[in-house]
Amino acid sequence: MPNQPLISVVIPYFNCPEIGACLESLSRQTYSNAEIIVVNNNSSKKHLALLANRPIRIENEKIQSSYAARNRGARCARGAYLAFIDADCTADPEWLATLWLTAENENAEMVLGNVKKTISRRRLSHEYVDRDLYHDHRRLFSQGSGTTANLFISKRALDSAAGFSPHSFSGGDTALIQKLARSGVAYAYAETAVVFQQCRKTLLSLMAKGFRTGVASGNDEANRFMGLDDRMKYVRWRCLALLNPFRADMALQVRSRSYPYAFAYFMHFAAQGLGRSFGITKISRTPLCRKLMRYT
Repeated sequence: MPNQPLISVVIPYFNCPEIGACLESLSRQTYSNAEIIVVNNNSSKKHLALLANRPIRIENEKIQSSYAARNRGARCARGAYLAFIDADCTADPEWLATLWLTAENENAEMVLGNVKKTISRRRLSHEYVDRDLYHDHRRLFSQGSGTTANLFISKRALDSAAGFSPHSFSGGDTALIQKLARSGVAYAYAETAVVFQQCRKTLLSLMAKGFRTGVASGNDEANRFMGLDDRMKYVRWRCLALLNPFRADMALQVRSRSYPYAFAYFMHFAAQGLGRSFGITKISRTPLCRKLMRYT
């Protein structure tokens, strides 16, 4: 491909054993003009050893947040374009090439790629729930949203939004993409720019994800309950949060899927409801709690 601009691939990294497969997939990209930046976000020595002897740049970020790590990578990047991928994902060989061509052909400064969630041979119900609920980029694109599991963006556009909120631990990527889309940044979707991500392996890990997203939602709502006048609003919101799993579509899940699927679906939203209720409290915003909930 002639006139290939430099693309900086940014990967936030915290104790993820799948990083090796991710880096191997990036080494097989057909797009040749790329640098790979792995941002160490306080990983252990054991996991840092997985990065040894690889053609990558390693940066460090002390703030325990994948979004702070992404900001660090973006600041250090030499490329005019940034491609974000998660450490537990692997990329199709044409991934970068397709993202760049889509940006060129559609004159877009932001391109959302396709995330294919893979199911294990055991075909567990919670895996299907995870696949259905998270990283459906076709649906998210139609809503003017997306995630950083597969995102291509010009450095200029990211700088114009002042990067990601460094203290967010969930939803920061969605908030940034929505902000840029609303501001008129040209935005495209590339179905064939594929990354693969294994569905969560246990129901507990799916519930942990639900709890974390719930806490983030509660944190966003916390400033709405600041005084005594808001006490009843606070109580009402907490009750509604705890009723979160009793969604109108629960019966549909039982009828159209299976009881195990419905159970996993219920448990995810029960954990999310608890997280939303907990997220309003000051305890959820302590450094220890926030550190424990990163990268789930």
